[in-house]
Amino acid sequence: MLVKKIFPFYLLLFLIGAFNYCEAGVETDYQAANKRYSEQKYSEAIAGYEAILASNHISADVYYNLGNAYFKTNQLSAAILNYERALKLAPDHEDAIFNLKLANSKTIDKVDRLPAMFIGNAWQNLITSKTATSWSYLCILFIFISLLLFVSYLLVHIVIVKKIGFYGGCIFLVIGLFTWLLAAQHTSILEHNTEAIIFSSVVTVVSEPNENANKLFTLHEGLKVNLIESSNSWSKIKIPNGNVGWIKNESLQEI
Repeated sequence: MLVKKIFPFYLLLFLIGAFNYCEAGVETDYQAANKRYSEQKYSEAIAGYEAILASNHISADVYYNLGNAYFKTNQLSAAILNYERALKLAPDHEDAIFNLKLANSKTIDKVDRLPAMFIGNAWQNLITSKTATSWSYLCILFIFISLLLFVSYLLVHIVIVKKIGFYGGCIFLVIGLFTWLLAAQHTSILEHNTEAIIFSSVVTVVSEPNENANKLFTLHEGLKVNLIESSNSWSKIKIPNGNVGWIKNESLQEI
């Protein structure tokens, strides 16, 4: 009986130890890749960062450093792809924002975006200013504060405290529901707004998903496009100015 009681405890200790060992191993690999980068051994650094990501240890900093290593080796599309992936995880990553602008300035295609309404653009920027997870954490925090205030309203008999508890609870509840809406909207954007980076040095966009279709326009490496749909080995894309067409899947990589 005693063995049965203490077995879960030792199992928990084992799992915690294994987790810590894995995390320590990843941190060692990360520092080793950073060392290769500082030594200007960029190809080795790329291999190190890619191995970390392949082991399913995803972080904005790893993507950012990988983007830097690709940029140093003049692999512009791969650099832009990884900066974009870093910003998916951490939209306020200032270094990734700056380096992405720098990398985009070196692309050939300078496509003007369709004009957007100020309100719609401001709403979009607000939603994407934080990750869906961050908005969710804020939602939980505000709902928790509102519950505490409502409890004070119910339990405390001092008039001023009851007023603060009731009105403060209502305010924080509304803010909590608003942040929940932002989290839901951000999740919806991630699910329905798939983006990719052009990897081919030059690619011709055609009107239909076949080799004999009419040629519409030409794109170059590094441009970010929206993925609309796929058909066999083809993808239908939309570029920032609204033009639409088909290219081979091998010409791009999804962010």
